[in-house]
Amino acid sequence: MSDDRSVGHEKDVLLKFIEEHWSEIRHIEDQRERIAGLVALISSGALGVMFVARPETSKIPIALLLVVAGTVGGVATEKLYERYRFLQSRLDHWYRTLDRLIPGAEFLAAREIADEEHKRGFRPRMFVHMRLHWIWLLFNISAIVLGTYFLIWS
Repeated sequence: MSDDRSVGHEKDVLLKFIEEHWSEIRHIEDQRERIAGLVALISSGALGVMFVARPETSKIPIALLLVVAGTVGGVATEKLYERYRFLQSRLDHWYRTLDRLIPGAEFLAAREIADEEHKRGFRPRMFVHMRLHWIWLLFNISAIVLGTYFLIWS
């Protein structure tokens, strides 16, 4: 009887860890979205100033702002992706542990089946193996490229 209580307690603790990690993953995605919004705001403001500024006005500080915003955004995006992968790795480990504690549950097998069904239903139309992470990163890289272009142009 004490074994059943112990396993039940382990499952409860494990489920709490899983819940907290999913909450952290959502927080990471929110942070990534905020960073992208901030880079977009800075970039659009900088580009607006560049195009309305008088020709004799130096555009170097504004171009540098674009480069810095894109660089900081890119570094933050990479760090957040690393944290996401770390949390996802832990979740995979805990799902395997949960599979052992609940015979026949097969959480990971069910996830793999769902992933395969998704792949069959939504074949990539643009890029075969492009992860969302790269889209976030390319957004920041575009600010760096624009800033560098305007630095050279100035």
